[in-house]
Amino acid sequence: MKYAGMTAVLHRDNMEVPLQVPIIVATCGTYLREKGSHAEGIFRVSGSSVRIRELQDKFDLPNNYGQDLDWTPYTVYDAADVLRRYLGQLPEPVVPLSFYEAFLEPIWRYQQEASDGTAFRDKETVAAYRKLVSDLPPENHHLLIYLLDLLAFFSSNSGDTRLRSGSLATIFQPELLSPALEHMSLADHKLCQAVLEYLIEMGDTFALNETTE
Repeated sequence: MKYAGMTAVLHRDNMEVPLQVPIIVATCGTYLREKGSHAEGIFRVSGSSVRIRELQDKFDLPNNYGQDLDWTPYTVYDAADVLRRYLGQLPEPVVPLSFYEAFLEPIWRYQQEASDGTAFRDKETVAAYRKLVSDLPPENHHLLIYLLDLLAFFSSNSGDTRLRSGSLATIFQPELLSPALEHMSLADHKLCQAVLEYLIEMGDTFALNETTE
């Protein structure tokens, strides 16, 4: 972030939400919003390995690190692939390992209450996740909000992309929310995906929270 970070601005309720994110994330995200909203299978369909390598090299170049990239030779599938590969190469998931258990707990509690027939108080879960997201280290905090907003955008265009929030949660679970262990049980996989699906669907809540802090 010191050398290859930039400010990305989300627009919510006539307000601007500035987020500090890596240049590669903001540049790919902007292009994907502009050109990929109707791309079927975005994030699932692979891009060209040759073009992806070219993009990775350009995003590694000092001075602007791809901020003024000309997307003309590339496709939205190339951009989506580069974004996912970048996230997959981070030292930890976007939600740090030290927060993993805490992020599972509110949805796990909801599932337990639902199975017992107990009324689920959604405001409590929203408040719990707003607190968890705000407690993340600043770089993780901003990156998670940006990505949740991006995934919510594609989920809202699921008629064209064929990807609802549940599918996007499944695709991005390894990069966003994973334990330190290499192998996860099926139950843990499902719980992680349920958490991310909830966070994607509630993404506006966290973005708006930025304007009140």
